[in-house]
Amino acid sequence: MKNNKSVRWVLLSLNLLEYTHVSIRRRLNGEIEYLGGGSVGSVLSRFPDSLVNYSTISDNVLIIYVL
Repeated sequence: MKNNKSVRWVLLSLNLLEYTHVSIRRRLNGEIEYLGGGSVGSVLSRFPDSLVNYSTISDNVLIIYVL
């Protein structure tokens, strides 16, 4: 069983600067679905309890894939 953490837990644990850009995405049937993004605060207010599957950084954007 995976030990998935919530978006809230991950972002608060990373202690990122408020202006850090975050993108929330989901893989569904082999396709990537963009769910939303923005500043840390904006993402925290919209996706706090979404469970993180994995994450990566690309072009200075933290990309979080959720379940």
